[in-house]
Amino acid sequence: MSYPFFSLAKTPRIKPISYCSGSISIDVSPTCPLGIATIWDADILIYAISKIMRARNSGQTISPKLRTTPYAILSFIGRDKAYSGYRRLKASLERLHNTKITTSLRAPANSLTSFTWIDSWQELDPKIDRSASLEITLSDWLFASLEYDNRILTLSPDYFSLTGGIERWLYRLVRKHGGRQNSGWEFEFRHLFLKAGSSQQFRYFSRDIRNIVHRQSIPDYHLEIFIDIRGNEILAFRLKPCGQRPTTLGQSYPLMHGRSQAHHTGDYPHKSSLNHCRKREPATLNFYSNFDSNFIGLRPVDKSSQLEEKDNSAEPLNHFNPIKKEKWS
Repeated sequence: MSYPFFSLAKTPRIKPISYCSGSISIDVSPTCPLGIATIWDADILIYAISKIMRARNSGQTISPKLRTTPYAILSFIGRDKAYSGYRRLKASLERLHNTKITTSLRAPANSLTSFTWIDSWQELDPKIDRSASLEITLSDWLFASLEYDNRILTLSPDYFSLTGGIERWLYRLVRKHGGRQNSGWEFEFRHLFLKAGSSQQFRYFSRDIRNIVHRQSIPDYHLEIFIDIRGNEILAFRLKPCGQRPTTLGQSYPLMHGRSQAHHTGDYPHKSSLNHCRKREPATLNFYSNFDSNFIGLRPVDKSSQLEEKDNSAEPLNHFNPIKKEKWS
């Protein structure tokens, strides 16, 4: 959910996405003029996975082939059910079918696997099956992930109301790494930029992250920004208390991360999230998150961090800087 598999732009993206971090490599490229599948196209995959998991949990036999109707998909993901909605749905299916992914994720050691999100899709003759007019076949790579419950996460229904590509991607990342843990998690802005695969310049990507934090628009999670002891911008997030309604930044509850015991930007009402950032020590490593996806390059900042790493296996994430020169689109 947090890797750069999808385009975050609403305009067609033809330029490939390339990501490499440790043993994880991902290359995404289009094979048709419609471009790379977007994060809005991924809503169809969410619908398909939801249907398959519901059938599996009820004891039914599941397969990568799913028969449904365009109306059911559009209703589930909250899209327009007029003719324009059906036309965009077909374009989304084409992009999912023609986006090629080559990755080392869930591939045998020192090897790669290649797939498209859906192997095929076709419109059905209503005379054959009146209850279904569309058949979608998921890729074997995607279907195999449904065999493991720990790889399937529920999403908030409010996710489909998020209109921005970065906003949607950020929710997926927060949902994966923040989970249901009260302690939350945090990322450097540079690391977020690399994981997002955004085609924007870093300064505009950072601006969008700050605006999202200021609006507090991510469902179920509270976001804050602070400056670490090296002057880097850090995004911190945690699960909101049960039953808490969405609030403005000024009404949010301060969160204490790691060892610093420092209050955050929630103390300052209706101001930019960076106006009153305080410097502090980074949080301790969250071992409930995906370890590999939280490290870029594992290059120590200085000798002192090397010594600390030898003495403490749970060393803070921010003792490592992201590699500046990544193969990135």
